[in-house]
Amino acid sequence: MDDQPPRGDETQETRATEPRVRPGLGEPRLFGAVPPSLALAIGIVGLVLGIVLLVTGSTVAGVIWILAGVALLIVGVDAARRWPASAVPRLIVNGAKAAVRGLGLARVSAGAWSEASRRRFALRRELRGLRKRRHAELFALGAAAYEEEAIRMRSLRGQIAELDGRIAGCERAMDDAVKRARDRVQRKRTEIQPT
Repeated sequence: MDDQPPRGDETQETRATEPRVRPGLGEPRLFGAVPPSLALAIGIVGLVLGIVLLVTGSTVAGVIWILAGVALLIVGVDAARRWPASAVPRLIVNGAKAAVRGLGLARVSAGAWSEASRRRFALRRELRGLRKRRHAELFALGAAAYEEEAIRMRSLRGQIAELDGRIAGCERAMDDAVKRARDRVQRKRTEIQPT
């Protein structure tokens, strides 16, 4: 409308007083829905107030405020996820998604490494027993060699060879436990990478 030349009855004053329309983004106003920014702000305030109350010794009030804050944060994040009108809710939604991905990775990592640690602990205990038996067999082999008992020496060498095989198997199993844990964590890390 400004691009057209003024008509004879129109003056510069009347055009200057016309309101200019500026399109912009606003938060959605849905009947019965809490705006995401308000819910997030009140949720954060509720969490902080709950933590302060817990620290000062008001356990019941602190727990109530924390629960209310968490509930409002959940409502705010859900509303922001559905209607990301402003930057703050979008940032919080993206942060929540990243936190969920990080928690999933942390859970898988903790599970994989604790399982590998338990397995390695059990294998170390078995390995210690096998090495003690091997040491005893070597001592007996030395005594048999000293006494020149060929049949006993052959038997002891076979037992030592069997123990060596079991020891090597335990050592491989310990390495495999670590490798499986690394592979499991790497698979989860690859799975949660943004595409």
